[in-house]
Amino acid sequence: MRLEESSLYGKVIIPWYDSDGVMIAVMVAMVPVLLFAVVGLIVSFEAPAHRSAAWVPAVLAAGSLFVLVSLSVRLFRRRRFRRRPS
Repeated sequence: MRLEESSLYGKVIIPWYDSDGVMIAVMVAMVPVLLFAVVGLIVSFEAPAHRSAAWVPAVLAAGSLFVLVSLSVRLFRRRRFRRRPS
């Protein structure tokens, strides 16, 4: 992250896509995607003709889980190690 050039204290500029609100919004958007993928996995395993296509919802579930976990860890670290004013 770059520092504010006109600032006396060198405040860090956080890009809009790295803000807490955007991360939480993306996490909220990933929950329905994960649920959709789980339903797709259930349906694909119930019908023997669709078992060969079970990889599609599996990849979708894995991708949404990866995004959820990585953003959760990032927010947790950011909040835990945030400097508190003394």
